[in-house]
This record gives sequence, structure tokens and C-alpha cells, in this order.
Amino acid sequence: MKIQRHTESIMPKLESEIEALAYSNAKALSVFTVGKNDPFLLLAETEVCLRVRTDLELLSQAEAEIITAIDDADDLVGFISYKPRRPGLTCASITYVVVRKDSRRCGVMRSMMTELITQYPVLGLDCPIGLVPIYEQFGFYVDSAQGSHIGMQTGPLSGVYMSLHTEDLVQDPQFKAAVTRISNLLGEKSHKAFKAFNKSGKEDKRKAQTFIQSRKK
Repeated sequence: MKIQRHTESIMPKLESEIEALAYSNAKALSVFTVGKNDPFLLLAETEVCLRVRTDLELLSQAEAEIITAIDDADDLVGFISYKPRRPGLTCASITYVVVRKDSRRCGVMRSMMTELITQYPVLGLDCPIGLVPIYEQFGFYVDSAQGSHIGMQTGPLSGVYMSLHTEDLVQDPQFKAAVTRISNLLGEKSHKAFKAFNKSGKEDKRKAQTFIQSRKK
């Protein structure tokens, strides 16, 4: 397995593989909590794809970096997308850590994280509550609630970075188109379904806040 750090534009084939891997893991990566056959899965897929494409665009502008894991067949088995925080460039914020399902529990994530920590010892990210123990193994500690996710870091973060905020995400034409598709699919049930979806999102945020409070006791 080859671990490689990319700091500039990458080949189209690798870009496509990164987007495809992110898309196939959208349910786990998204800030939205959705079920397997949930019509709102489309929102999760759209969100994740938009964030990954943003990172790939920023990569071409030297504003983001990506670490990839490639197997002996020259196929992508995992990636970490992240953005160095300016101006110091001593810290970085992770967007996504993804490992192909058939390659998990084989040390892929550890190999990629080891490479990343070598370059940026101080890191920040946000993740679902269920993944907190995994990142604690890499030296991350719980810091704050970030919407429905938990903000974690390995040390005091400094600087700023370019990020696609959720407020901007929902205004994106592709995201709006996804909302319209769901509305059309649900028909008369649309209003009730969106109301329940938004209520569920608020409950997820409350759970994140409760989790943070429990860690501070």
C-alpha cells in the first residue's frame, strides 16, 4: 500500500475515485442523520459531494491537501481531505477521513493519519458522536459541539481556513435541486416529512450538546 500526500492538482482518475468513495460513504460522513432507504439520503449525498469537490478545487489552488492510500492494484482504498490553517500553516482542519469498506481494520486509516500528523501535529475535525472513541486513539480530545457533530482537536488550533459552511451549502443550486427532487418524490407527504427531518436535526444537535456537557463533568 502506498501513502501519498498531494499538495496540488491530481489526476482526473484519482479525483473521480475520491468523489466516488466519498459518495458511497455519504450516510456516515454527512452532518444529516439519514437511514439506508431514506429519501433524505439524497441531501447527505449532495452535501458530501459538494464538500469534496470544494476541497478538490482548493487543492488546485494550494488551499487544501489530500492524503491517499493506494493498493497494489493502483486503486484508491482511502483518503483524508484537509485544509492547512493560515497564516501559520502549523495546524490543519480535516474535512473527511474515508476508508473503503473492504479495506477497514487493516491499518489504512492509521497509516494515513500517521502521515498527516507528521506534517501537521495540531489537527481539528468534527465527527458523529459514535466516532469520538476512534479519534481519541489518535490523540484527539473533545472540544465543542459543531451542530450535530462533535468538534475535536489534538491541540490549540490557530489561524483560519476556507470552509463550505452549512449555511452556504443549503443555498447551493445543487442542494436546492436535491430538496426539490425530494419534495416531488414525496408529493403530499413532503411538508410533513421535511418537518420531521428538521425536528430530527434539532434533536441531533441537542444530543451533541448533551454529550459535550457530560464530558465536562
